[in-house]
Parts: sequence; structure tokens; C-alpha cells
Amino acid sequence: MLSLYFGLAIFCFIASVTPGPNNIILIIATHRAGLVGAIPVLLGICVGFSIMLACSGVVLGYLNQNIYVHNILAVVSLCFLLYVCYCIFKMNINDKLVDDDAKSKDFNFFTASLFQWINPKAWIICSAAAATYVKADMGYGSVFLTAFVMSILGCTPWLVLGSYLDQILNTTLKKSIFFKSMAVILLVTVLYSYLA
Repeated sequence: MLSLYFGLAIFCFIASVTPGPNNIILIIATHRAGLVGAIPVLLGICVGFSIMLACSGVVLGYLNQNIYVHNILAVVSLCFLLYVCYCIFKMNINDKLVDDDAKSKDFNFFTASLFQWINPKAWIICSAAAATYVKADMGYGSVFLTAFVMSILGCTPWLVLGSYLDQILNTTLKKSIFFKSMAVILLVTVLYSYLA
């Protein structure tokens, strides 16, 4: 049993540290709200993903039996992710958060947590983990805790990267190229997830 937890821990870390929609959202959230301001987004991503992974067997079993629900989820998630790509691409690169109204339009703990349920990378990871590492007798709590700790460790470098973005990308042109590149990379990964 210990080898399954070890394998799950390594798998969750690698899945969290590799580029994907969550990492791009973390970079942008940190750039816009600062390191401390983006911590709720980090926690939302990690909690949402961990709950999803802990429940993956039940959820994936339901979706496999209900192809109609699966197809609706796929279309909704594709549309939302395309919208996120568009927003990143069109984002005002000098736009820092200055008021509560602006903050309400960004990701927060709740929206980042819910985002996991339409994130294709999260579904792929949960499907693979459910098939390989998550067994019925492991317990939801231990799977949640393993996924949560390892996703915090995997996502934190992206949070820190976002906090140094102004120092690394010190011109408007560099920022524009970076964010437009992130939008295109996200678009390519989203389309690849759906077309592969």
C-alpha cells in the first residue's frame, strides 16, 4: 500500500509542476494580485484538484455510464478554456488589481477550485491516477491529503514565477509577448487535449 501512496505522490507532483491551465492561471494571478493575493487561487486549485482526485473513481464511473453528461461537460469546458485563452491574449498587461471590483473578476479560491472540474488536464491526471494508483481501500482522506500536499509543492514554483514577472519582463513588449505566448500555449494544450 505504501508503494501506491509513493507513486501517487510522485505522480501528483509531476502533474502539478508541468505546464498546464492551472500554472498559467497562477502566473497571471500572482502578476495581477501579488504573491500573497494569489495564495487563495493556489489553495483553490489544490483543494479542487485533490477533491476531484479523491472522488475520481466515483465521478469517472458516472461519466463513463452517462455519455450525454460527459459530452456536455466536454463542450462547456472547451468553451470556458477558449474564453480563458482569449482573456489572457487580450489582457491589459499593465493591469494590476487596485480595487475590490477588479478582484471579483479574477480567479479566487472558489472559482479556481471549481475550475478543476472543467480542466482537461485535471481530468486526464485523475483518470490516469484512478486507474493506476487510487484503490478503493485507500480512503478518501489519505488520497486527498497526498494530492493536496504534492500539488502545493508542484504549483508553488509557478506562483513564485508570477511574483518575479515584473523583474524578468521589464518592458511592455516583453510582457505582451509572454502573455500572448501563454495564451497560445494554453490554446494548443486545450485543443490537443480535445483532438487527441
